[in-house]
Amino acid sequence: RNFFEAGGIEAITNTGFADAKSVAKAFTASGAKIAVICGSDPQYGDMAADVASALKTAGASLVYLAGHPGDARAGYEAAGIDDFIYVGTDVPDTCRTAMDHLSGARGDK
Repeated sequence: RNFFEAGGIEAITNTGFADAKSVAKAFTASGAKIAVICGSDPQYGDMAADVASALKTAGASLVYLAGHPGDARAGYEAAGIDDFIYVGTDVPDTCRTAMDHLSGARGDK
């Protein structure tokens, strides 16, 4: 949450979801354009690909995963995750990219 708020982007929070369908429904209701998948490594292994795919289907134009992808990067990207947020991420650049995207400066992906 604080990652994007530091860049001037309001973060909409929740208490978590049981499945990808619930995530997609909440995303659609939020009116947001971008999404960040947050959870633990075991949750990512179980749900991240399905959640990313559901978010893209629901209209998310940018999907981030909060965590280093490690060896799972290719699979996550194939599922629709556009970028990753982890220790060492260039915060100003990532926030600038998201802000440009939201303002239409770079257009929708």
